[in-house]
Amino acid sequence: MLKLMLMCLLMVPLRKYWLEVSGLLGLLGICSMNVGVVNSFSGSGLYLDWLSAGLVLLSIWMILLCVLGSSNFNVSIWFNLCLGGLLGVLIMTFCCQSVLMFYISFEASLIPLFFLMMGWGVQPERLQASVYFLLYTLVGSLPLLFSFIWMYLDRGSAMWEGGVSGVNVYVWLGLLVAFLVKLPLFLVHLWLPKAHVEAPLAGSMVLAGVTLKLGVYGIVRLLSTVIEGHVIWGQVFMVVGALGSIVMGLVCLRQVDLKALIAYSSVSHMGVGVLGVMMSNVWGLMGGYWMLLAHGLASSGMFSLANVGYSRLGSRSIYMNKGLLNLMPSMSMWWFLICICNMASPPSLNLFSEMFMLVGVGSWSLYLLILVLVGGYFSACYSLYVFSFTQHGEYKEGGGVSGGYCSEYLLMALHWVPLNIMFIGMYMLL
Repeated sequence: MLKLMLMCLLMVPLRKYWLEVSGLLGLLGICSMNVGVVNSFSGSGLYLDWLSAGLVLLSIWMILLCVLGSSNFNVSIWFNLCLGGLLGVLIMTFCCQSVLMFYISFEASLIPLFFLMMGWGVQPERLQASVYFLLYTLVGSLPLLFSFIWMYLDRGSAMWEGGVSGVNVYVWLGLLVAFLVKLPLFLVHLWLPKAHVEAPLAGSMVLAGVTLKLGVYGIVRLLSTVIEGHVIWGQVFMVVGALGSIVMGLVCLRQVDLKALIAYSSVSHMGVGVLGVMMSNVWGLMGGYWMLLAHGLASSGMFSLANVGYSRLGSRSIYMNKGLLNLMPSMSMWWFLICICNMASPPSLNLFSEMFMLVGVGSWSLYLLILVLVGGYFSACYSLYVFSFTQHGEYKEGGGVSGGYCSEYLLMALHWVPLNIMFIGMYMLL
């Protein structure tokens, strides 16, 4: 813990935002003391267990990185208020015991993200992206509200604890559809690339790093609460997730927009994560949970790297972002490190999560294991595709010639270091 806090001291700026960053670091230290322990704050309706503790720490860490990554831009106090409000809503979502409070905070996470996209987006297409974002999530969450009301009327309780048996299959699907849209699962993913492309750097980082994890968190809580219903439909969504990872891998190989490519890769990884948590065995659950944390750091780091190229060349196109090895040799090292972490190379957390997933899937179905292996192959292909096309080739003249800044190197290090040392904490939970 002391080593982590000493490294975090480098994140405290000397002039602006020092108060916000110092407060978030203090909150991070307080929450780190409770990892691995189930704590219930009596009378507050909040609790912290192993599932929510890791996601709360990830939320605080990602907001810290968003503040650091946006320090070079002219942002107002309203920008910081959006990030602070989003952090509060995320912590409330991960820690609340009541399903009603969970639903309210789950939907309230849309508001700060909507303002980030509309207020600090650059292109006029952000209007269409915001409408897609709102319509998909709001329409998908209406069945969730009706299903929560049915659960309350059936049990007489609005808490997550306690199993519910004899659930109608339509009620179970109503509970699940909002989480699958939030992930998003393949076939309901069209809002995510648009939102990522039009969002600012902080919006893309927190959307890929934390907000997508709300869907998997809800599925895990749902499977631990609603006992029946996932025997047949759960297998269907597992197959859809495995096939979606393959299809999205092929789509990534045809993308020329860096942010769109990273967004589609998130859909591919989330499909595998859903596959793990819906197997309802220890190997799949642990593999899916650690994949959430690993994907949050890796995808956020890739969005940060894409923003570095955009700030120099003014374009997100892979064809315009060529020859970056000649422009910023030191930043090319971080491109390589983040890309190989995204493709699950040792000793990153992605590798250990996929190893857990493969063991769990292999014990479930051999055919499903083959689909997961093919999806992992395409994941490695598009990760190498991004690195080779951006770092090699002829540098396009007309862009900026400045190298990397110290804050950018620090931002990359704060993505990569936790991603490669966090696997040590895996043994604490086994």
